[in-house]
Amino acid sequence: MKENKYLEMLLNLAREPEQSGLQQGTLKILRFYYDSKLRNHEFLVIDGIIWESEMDRAIETLKNSGIEKFIYTDSGSGALDAIIAFVEAGFKVVETKEVAGLWEDSTPDKGLIFQIK
Repeated sequence: MKENKYLEMLLNLAREPEQSGLQQGTLKILRFYYDSKLRNHEFLVIDGIIWESEMDRAIETLKNSGIEKFIYTDSGSGALDAIIAFVEAGFKVVETKEVAGLWEDSTPDKGLIFQIK
């Protein structure tokens, strides 16, 4: 995925967590961004849970980043709640896609591509 100036600036802040004031929703998006870059994904891949208490900040971070699309692959117990929160925030599901799993020999993860309006 392409480097994102906004998220890179937040990553630099996150290196000093006690001074950054960044909240958990933002920190989770930063982890997903860092992992997506490391794995050379085409888009930001959100492959873990974002708890309800973190969702507002995560959505705000996504909107502020300028990223146009992301892939959501989490299938845990909070996945449906997250999908509903994304849709209610104005994000639109545009297609499905498989992305490489964490390990080379793992089965690809299926996900939804969301477009941020």
